Amino acid sequence: MFKIIFIFIIFFYHANANDKSELIIHKVPKSIKMSNVYDSKDNIVDIFDEKKKFTILNFWATWCAPCVKEIPDLLNIQSVQKEKFNVFFVSVGFTSPEDIKKFKEKHKFKNMKVLYDKNLKFSKDLEVSTIPTTIIIDNKQKEIIKATGYIDWNAKKKIELLENL
Repeated sequence: MFKIIFIFIIFFYHANANDKSELIIHKVPKSIKMSNVYDSKDNIVDIFDEKKKFTILNFWATWCAPCVKEIPDLLNIQSVQKEKFNVFFVSVGFTSPEDIKKFKEKHKFKNMKVLYDKNLKFSKDLEVSTIPTTIIIDNKQKEIIKATGYIDWNAKKKIELLENL
C-alpha cells in the first residue's frame, strides 16, 4: 500500500507539464547539488565531459506534449554545437527503457541520450518541479541557465544566447 501511495505522490509531483515558459539566466552561476542519475542498464552516468564547456539536462516524460515538442530543438543543438554542449534527456515519467526505445524509434529521435532518475532525487536536487525543464550547467558544475516549460531553442535569440555562452 505504501508503494502505491508513494508512486501516486511522486507521479503528481512531476505531472505538471508546462507549455508556458520561463528562462532564468543566472548573473552569478548557481551552486547545485546533484544525486546520481542512471542509464538504461542502471549504471551511474557521469554527465560531465571535460572536452565540452556545458552540459544540457532536459527533464521530460513521454506523455508530456511540450517535452516532445522541445526534443528536436535540443537534438539540433547537440548536433550543431557538439563541441560545446553535451545534451542529456532525463526521464522522470517512470517509463521503462524498452518503452523509451520504442518512443525514440516512433519519433525518429536519433542520438537521444536518455538518463533515468530512478527515485527522482536528481530532479529534486536540481529543483525541477515542472516538465519540461532544461538546465545548462558549466564544466565547473554550476547552473548557468534554467528554463521551465517549452522553449523554442531554434529561435534566433536562443541560438545567439547559446552561441555567446
